[in-house]
Amino acid sequence: MFCQSCGKPLSGGRFCKYCGAPVVRPVQVRQQAPQSPYRRGRKSESLLLPGLRWTACILLSFLLPGYLFLFFFQNDRVLATIMLLLSTAVMTAFGLAFGAADIRPKAILTAVAVSVLVLPRAAEVWDLLRDPYMPIEGLLTNSNRLLLLLLAVEILLAVFYWLLALGNLKKLKNRKILLILIWVLCAVRVGLTVVMVVVRVPLYTVDIYTLWDDSGLAIGLDLMFNLLTGCCCGLLSWGLWKQNRKRDRIPASTPSPAPSPTPAPEV
Repeated sequence: MFCQSCGKPLSGGRFCKYCGAPVVRPVQVRQQAPQSPYRRGRKSESLLLPGLRWTACILLSFLLPGYLFLFFFQNDRVLATIMLLLSTAVMTAFGLAFGAADIRPKAILTAVAVSVLVLPRAAEVWDLLRDPYMPIEGLLTNSNRLLLLLLAVEILLAVFYWLLALGNLKKLKNRKILLILIWVLCAVRVGLTVVMVVVRVPLYTVDIYTLWDDSGLAIGLDLMFNLLTGCCCGLLSWGLWKQNRKRDRIPASTPSPAPSPTPAPEV
């Protein structure tokens, strides 16, 4: 580094030791990268690994032992295989949604999971409607009315999640209303599942043998599966709400203009 007045090398300090002129050092401008409005996670954070950890934990702890018991020790292996595949697909989508860092992938994966949840309930209702020996009055029994209501709640939940996933994320008020409706539907779905199990299996007929037969274990797995998915939907909507508030608190940052370097004093 040389003095701008006399051109001789500088040895440090604020003034040149040859001519006494003040030393002007060049200003280093540090460029700031624009900040993302989403949650700031680690750079190594990916969608796949945290999501697969959630999926493996839920499947290995709750659903897989029950469905494997149904497959090996009960009669209806086809139904057990279909339910195992459906539960694996749903829990994988939920797990990936838990691992997603941004709002839109989280909402899209949850919408996919809730849409897959509609399929077994719709197939059950379709079997009832196709039965030629089922009169109209039979569809209005307590159990069938609860089944139709549960199907309507699950369809509404899927529609609301798809609206949340594919809608305009900048409209804050509409997004908050959708999240509140999703919370209400998740609570209604869990409550309807419990009530339907109580209606289908009266508590005074339950003993240790009916709990382990084909129908008892299937109803228990259905209850556990619906409670798990209802809790997952509620937790993900709560996470979307918190992430949404954090996203709205972070201002859209603009890179600061570079300061102009101070000119050298004239001698």
